[in-house]
Amino acid sequence: MTSAATNTVTLSHSGFLHAHISYISDNCPACLLLLTVDRHAFYALSEVKKKFVEKLTKSKSIAALTAACNGTRCFDLDELGYADLWHFVYKNRTSSQLCSAMFRPPFISTDERQRLIDSYARLVDRVHDRGDDGPLKILFQPGERQTLLAWVTPNFELYSAFSPFVQKQSAVSKIDRLLKA
Repeated sequence: MTSAATNTVTLSHSGFLHAHISYISDNCPACLLLLTVDRHAFYALSEVKKKFVEKLTKSKSIAALTAACNGTRCFDLDELGYADLWHFVYKNRTSSQLCSAMFRPPFISTDERQRLIDSYARLVDRVHDRGDDGPLKILFQPGERQTLLAWVTPNFELYSAFSPFVQKQSAVSKIDRLLKA
C-alpha cells in the first residue's frame, strides 16, 4: 500500500490493518480515520487525534467543518442583501477549491441552471483565451437575460451573474464587498 510517492507502508505479517476511528467532537458528524499496521498503536493514535483536534479548534475550523457536514450553505445572497447579484462561483487558484452561492431566481429550473453554467464556461474561455496578451483581469458582459462579470487575479477567479440592468461600477463594487465579507 503506498501512502505517498516516496513513502510506503508494509502490512504486518498477519496481514491486518488497524483503524482508529473517532468523531472530531461531540457536535461534529465528521470522523477521523487513522490507519496503522501496529496493533499496539491505539494510544499513539489517540494522541495524534488529540493534537489534530487542538489545531482545528485553534484555527476555528471545527464550526466550518460541522456546517459543511450538516449541509449548511455558506452563501445565501438574499441574506447578504445583494438583490441584483443572482449567482457567483469563486475559485481559489492556490488550492483549486470552489465555492458558490445558492441558486435562486431566475436560476430555478435545471435548464436555467445549465444555461448559467454554459454562460460561465464561455466567460472562462473568453477570459483565458487571450493568446500572448495573457488573461483579462476583469470582463464585464452585459446581456438581455443577465449581466456577467469575471474577475481574475493571481489568487482567485470569480464568475458572477447579475440582473441585466446592473452597471459595471455597481457590479464591481458588490463583488469587492462580497470578497471582503
